[in-house]
Amino acid sequence: MKRIRLSVPLLVLAVLLSLSAAPILGQTRIEETRKLDPGGRFVLDSDAGSVTVTGGPEAGARIVIASKHDDLKATMDIAIEESPGLVTLTARRKKGEASSFLGWLFGEDGGQSVRFEITVPTKTAVEVKTGGGQIAVSALEGETRLETAGGSIEAASVKGNLTASTSGGHVKVRKIDGRAKVQTSGGSIQADGVGGDLEAATSGGSIRVTGAAGAVRARTAGGSVEVSFLPGNSHGGEISSMGGGILVALDPAANLVVEASTMGGSVATDLPFVKSSQESRSKLVGTLGAGGQALNVSTMGGSIRLEKL
Repeated sequence: MKRIRLSVPLLVLAVLLSLSAAPILGQTRIEETRKLDPGGRFVLDSDAGSVTVTGGPEAGARIVIASKHDDLKATMDIAIEESPGLVTLTARRKKGEASSFLGWLFGEDGGQSVRFEITVPTKTAVEVKTGGGQIAVSALEGETRLETAGGSIEAASVKGNLTASTSGGHVKVRKIDGRAKVQTSGGSIQADGVGGDLEAATSGGSIRVTGAAGAVRARTAGGSVEVSFLPGNSHGGEISSMGGGILVALDPAANLVVEASTMGGSVATDLPFVKSSQESRSKLVGTLGAGGQALNVSTMGGSIRLEKL
């Protein structure tokens, strides 16, 4: 029988693939409950891990920490502190614990191997910070602050102001009854139904905003921008892109002063401006209704379209 010889790189790859397909034998699951009445605050600060926070009708903070590894307590220090109106969860990697090669290669460390699943009263202010992992929150009433160094962020049905920041992922927010400030250094942004003013910034993706009820300040260095304001919205804002086209939909009955300019295309509109001047095909200044707040739209890498809702 002819022998098949594998080169060292192929042999290593075969071993790694077989290990990745094998079932995970060990698992850690920690469940804790802490006193937290509606109107309180929950804080999570971890070196790594994905986080889900959900608001519910019952009092108390219910905490589940799950890991694919059976030695979580040997590699991380986890502390849960309770005081009147506040629950704090802190998770720190123990000194001297280095991530294994296979853990990093298959994403079983640095964010995905640890999961925090939290349930709090709906009326809870929430602050989450993780050094690596995705964050998802929903059904909350209170100030919400989210930060991750490497993962996506999703927030839905939040009554209160929202701040969300990630260094490497997409951001999606929906039904935010308050102001929203969202930022990413490496992904796209989607915002639907923000009731207050919105600030959205990305260094490497597109921005899509629908149902904006307040002022919109949206900027991207690497993609297109689409913004749709709610009927009657006359709050204005600033919309810009360094590398893509821009589409803005406005209520024809809004009261705004609009200025649109581009260095890489043209400006087109079907809005009924009361007063307007188009100095060139790449710049337009116009007044909608009685005028009022300013809406500035600019791009260096595409065309601009201003259209009716």
